[in-house]
Amino acid sequence: MAQINHFEYGWITPALSYALSVLGSVLGLVCAGRIRTARSAGQRAWWGLLAAWAIGGTAIWSMHFSASPSRGPGSATTCRSPRPAR
Repeated sequence: MAQINHFEYGWITPALSYALSVLGSVLGLVCAGRIRTARSAGQRAWWGLLAAWAIGGTAIWSMHFSASPSRGPGSATTCRSPRPAR
């Protein structure tokens, strides 16, 4: 099996993360397609909100936060703010 560097839990976590992203994207596109068949402005707004939630919440957010723990606590990716100049 191929080794994935910097992933302590193997390939399964990034693969599941990718699957969540695809599922959320498909769900968002289905909801966006229903905007065209909506009969009122309220229904169009509702389907638009669901599409945004599916793509932003399910696809992007869940992919990011389900793949992040696979890097482990000792990974080199840290966020540091620069010190202010004195």
